[in-house]
Amino acid sequence: MSETYTQRGPVRQVMRSRLIEAATPLVDVLLYTTLPVRLQAARLVYVEPTNDHAAKTSIALGTSVDTANIIAATPVGTKGTGAITVLALQMTTLPAETPIILVHTGAAKLPGRYYLEVEYLQLGPG
Repeated sequence: MSETYTQRGPVRQVMRSRLIEAATPLVDVLLYTTLPVRLQAARLVYVEPTNDHAAKTSIALGTSVDTANIIAATPVGTKGTGAITVLALQMTTLPAETPIILVHTGAAKLPGRYYLEVEYLQLGPG
């Protein structure tokens, strides 16, 4: 007799964007949910330092390119390598078949690189 593993309860996941250059505008679909999800936390993780002009760039997360309904447009700010900026979630529960889209407004000739990390729970189908 074989045993089959059945997942019970939500599954914790972490999605991570590609490396974002401070100087480069970017629109990217981070995730397309096949099941409902509950967002737990979001943060920027700095891989290279940014300078005081980084406030000219912002990062937002939404369910469409024109809607920052998950994370409002937030200035990147001045940070050193290894620093983290915690981002405020405006929406935490998303239904199945919802895109999660990152919008980054770059500013020319700015130093620095970072990525967005979002923790979420993948909920069951019902």
